[in-house]
Amino acid sequence: MSSSLGLCLVGTGGIAGAHVEAVDALGVCRKRWVVARTSESARRFAAERAFSHRTTDLSHALDDPEVDAVLIASPSGLHASQASAALKAGKHAIVEIPVALSLAETERLRALARATARELLVCHTMRSFPAIREVRRRVGAGELSVSQVDGFFAIPRRSNQSWAGIRNWIDNLLWHHGCHQIDAAMWVLGADEALDVSAHFGRDHPEFGMTMDVSVTFATRERHVVTQSLTYNAAELVWELRFIGDEDLLTFRDGALFDEAGREIIVAAPIRDLVPQNRQMVATIMDGAASDYSIESVLPAMRALHDAQLCAETGP
Repeated sequence: MSSSLGLCLVGTGGIAGAHVEAVDALGVCRKRWVVARTSESARRFAAERAFSHRTTDLSHALDDPEVDAVLIASPSGLHASQASAALKAGKHAIVEIPVALSLAETERLRALARATARELLVCHTMRSFPAIREVRRRVGAGELSVSQVDGFFAIPRRSNQSWAGIRNWIDNLLWHHGCHQIDAAMWVLGADEALDVSAHFGRDHPEFGMTMDVSVTFATRERHVVTQSLTYNAAELVWELRFIGDEDLLTFRDGALFDEAGREIIVAAPIRDLVPQNRQMVATIMDGAASDYSIESVLPAMRALHDAQLCAETGP
C-alpha cells in the first residue's frame, strides 16, 4: 500500500458527506470512486467532492487496483452485501453502523474478513465522543462504580426524514439507533454479554411501516442494569445516556457530559464530526494500529440486538 489510501465511497447521503469532510481533514486519502444509486447523484457528488470517478455499479470501483478501502455509507439494508463484495475483492471495508441487520450476517462478515485477511471496521461513532470516552475511562480506572445505565434517544422520523432531507429508504430503529445506544452502554461498562434481554416494539408508522418505538432492557454479568428507550415519533433530536454510579451520576446529552449537579464536565463535541473515528480507522488500515471499531469488538452489541429482536417478536 502506498503512503496514501485509495478510497471508494458508497453512498451520497448526509453521513457520506460527513465522511468526506473527515477524509479531507485527514489529508491521507485519494478519493478514487463514488458509488451512488443514480447516475445523476453520482455525477453531482463526484463533482462537488472531487472524486476521480463515479458509477452506479460497485463492481466497477472494486476492479480498480488503486482502491485500497471501501467506505460504505449506503442504506442499512445494503451494508452487509456491499461489505461482503468489498472483502471478496481484496479491499478493506469501513461500514456505517449497523454493519448488518442480523447477527447471522454479522458473523458471516467476520468470518469473511478473517478469511481474506482484510480489515472490517464499523462506525460505532459514539465510541469516539469525548464524553463517552471519559465515562469509559472513569469506569476502567475504578473512579465510577456504575449500577445502572439509562438511555433515551428520540430521532425525528415522522416524515421519514433525516438531518439531510427526506429519505428514499426506511430506517431500522432497533438495529441502527438501538445499536448506537446499546453498544455505547456495553463499551463503557466493558461488558461482553447482555443477559436476560427483554424488548418491546411499539406501533408501526401508518405510511412507511417502520417501527416507531422500541424499549430494551438487559443486565450484565456484573449486575449492571441497562435500559434503553428509543423513538422516531419526535420533532427534535434528544440523545441521552445516564450512567448511575456510587460516586456520581453522569449524563451524556447531545455530545456533552454533565455531573449529578448539572455541571458540564466535557464540552459538547459536534456529533457529526467523524475525524477522530476516521483517523483511527485509517491508521488501522494503513499502519495496523489498534482499533476501537473492529468487527470483533462490536459483536456483543449485535448479539444483544439479536436477542432483543427475538424477544420483541416472540415474547420472553
